[in-house]
Amino acid sequence: MLESTRKEVTMKKIALATQIPSQLKKQLDELCEEKGLTISHLTTQALMEKIDDIKEEDALFTLALERMAEAGEHTYKDYKKLLKTLD
Repeated sequence: MLESTRKEVTMKKIALATQIPSQLKKQLDELCEEKGLTISHLTTQALMEKIDDIKEEDALFTLALERMAEAGEHTYKDYKKLLKTLD
């Protein structure tokens, strides 16, 4: 997380317009007020974490496929079992 914060400080900023449900915006406003955060900071952190999560899932999926392709006995059941660990 510290690394992500450092990246944020050195990144060039751009504006991002998006539509979100009104209830989510209300929760976002309340949380930012309560924690003394800016919407920009909180959404930047959330997006960075989500992108990291997706990249990690992709890497794990690729690794699972590579392992399934290795020599040895693997069944479809083994494959499904590996996929469930990624959920």
